[in-house]
Amino acid sequence: MFIIGCSKGNVRTQFYFDSWPTLDIESLPTTLMVRWDFNGDGAYDTNFSYERIVYQQYSSAGRYKVIMEAVDPDGLSDTISHYIDVSPWENETGLIKDHRDGQYYGSVKIGDQWWMSENLNFSPPDWHKDYIQKWCYSRYDGDPVRWCEIYGGLYNVYHATRNDWYGDVEGICPKGWHIPSRQEWEELINYIGGNYQSKKLLPGGETDFNALFGGYGYLKPNPDGGSSITFKWRNYATYFWSFTRGGGGGGPLSASSWNVALLKDQDKIYEGYSGNTMYYYVRCVRNE
Repeated sequence: MFIIGCSKGNVRTQFYFDSWPTLDIESLPTTLMVRWDFNGDGAYDTNFSYERIVYQQYSSAGRYKVIMEAVDPDGLSDTISHYIDVSPWENETGLIKDHRDGQYYGSVKIGDQWWMSENLNFSPPDWHKDYIQKWCYSRYDGDPVRWCEIYGGLYNVYHATRNDWYGDVEGICPKGWHIPSRQEWEELINYIGGNYQSKKLLPGGETDFNALFGGYGYLKPNPDGGSSITFKWRNYATYFWSFTRGGGGGGPLSASSWNVALLKDQDKIYEGYSGNTMYYYVRCVRNE
């Protein structure tokens, strides 16, 4: 296998490929050589090398199949491939490594703000200790699709903000980043031309924000007096938290928080408040 720093970018992006996760049970990792085909045409763009991390920039927009071939000291080889999507835009992009779990996230500069270009997917080893619980979209019990790897994690706002509702919080974002406020979301909305410009935030849109319609979750009471998470609206809508608190009183468990929503059949960004029983996605914005 190999790691792609971010599978979506533009013609200005330096795409990051890391083959160190490629292992052979009979060989040391340092004895493996790899080579790369960056556009899936069968003609390798690099020679076999012990260099395990490479960068590639694409001059044209499109979907590209990236193939890596690894060979061990005995000459035995294998290949693996992944796809990346390159937009025609030229926004400045970057790459974030979350040192808490080693995950990478793309980032993009939109106006004067730096935003993650994909949803957060962080989950601590012990959510009881760290007050963070992540949920993955699921169509049914035992759904085999790893939806969190596609859409990121779903969080209620109590866990997303790590219990701190009353100030400018980092929340569950990586160091140097934070959950955006209502003001920061509205700065983004104003920059793209207002609430009726949501297509600019979708994959292929001119901002490279790459919002996916990953649905949402909500806490549903059960007849036995308990509750369970129900998921809805995948491929139709997506919702994002802010840390700006709404009304409700009674502390963070009963209060509400401001959020934005994008709906597939409407070119509009909706704004409103939701309570702690809702499970939405998190986009982080870089600290000033």
